Amino acid sequence: MQHSVIHDGDHGSDDFVATLLFAAQPRIFNLLGVTTGYGNTSVEHATRNALAALELAGRHNIPVCSGSKRPLSVLKSGDNAFDDDGLGGVSFPVCREPHSLNAVEWMAETLRVADRPVTLCATGLMTNMARLLQTCPDVVPKIGRIVAMGGCLGPLEPGGRRGNITPYAEFNFYMDPDAADIVLNSGVPVTLLPMDATHKTVLTPERQKRLLDLLPEFPARELVRMMRAAEKYDMPKFGLPGAVLHDQNVPLFLMAPHLYEGRDVTMTVNADPADERHGQMTLASEGGPVHMIERIADPEAVFQLMAKALAALFPH
Repeated sequence: MQHSVIHDGDHGSDDFVATLLFAAQPRIFNLLGVTTGYGNTSVEHATRNALAALELAGRHNIPVCSGSKRPLSVLKSGDNAFDDDGLGGVSFPVCREPHSLNAVEWMAETLRVADRPVTLCATGLMTNMARLLQTCPDVVPKIGRIVAMGGCLGPLEPGGRRGNITPYAEFNFYMDPDAADIVLNSGVPVTLLPMDATHKTVLTPERQKRLLDLLPEFPARELVRMMRAAEKYDMPKFGLPGAVLHDQNVPLFLMAPHLYEGRDVTMTVNADPADERHGQMTLASEGGPVHMIERIADPEAVFQLMAKALAALFPH
């Protein structure tokens, strides 16, 4: 089954690789376009990075649209995990400009003319999607579902934290909790991949070597360097042997849903900027429109799926 998808991200390293995975599997993904917003880096850098990912993948005709420059309400500082450029200092060429429409306008126009339901895939702050749902309710019937990475429900082991930006909050939800709460409670079916699950996909030294051996020297070294950028935070915070691969799980879930296990719930997100638990995700009730992924049945199989897809895009 082919999924018609729009990838919305803040295009740090994880989002960059997620775009590559969408672009690498045209029989699985009809990638309609990529939209960007503030988060891991500025929206200007995020847009350039999205264009660079599609350039690298050879998908020159897929539109990229620039979106939100800030969250819906309260502006919080990030942790600069992927450096100012979002890619850990790695640079790729860009040979075209973004689409003239902004992200929300383009998503609305694209959904209105879609001949089948579209899956919206969020790997960054949900600001663009919240604005779409608030300002263009007529397009909601065209949204098949939203698949998003964000939040964390329970303590993570090792480390015992609930989040990577604060002890209580995951980065995407911390940076715009209002948007996350709007999307999770919009009534649109949401599949959510929180840190409870994605924390199991770690770029260990052994996996880095496998990618370097599997892919051509370019872009293997650049991709590994990008994906390692957050290890300076992930390793001391959680005692892990490498950086966590979060956003890649969105396309990987759609490619192999049998590797992911979850349950249906209703969620809320703390949007109080004065509360130390700002951005924390809480289970409101069992049952509801959010299918929360709780665990990855086989993290090694998920890594192998990613490596195989990248190898198909960049044959040795």
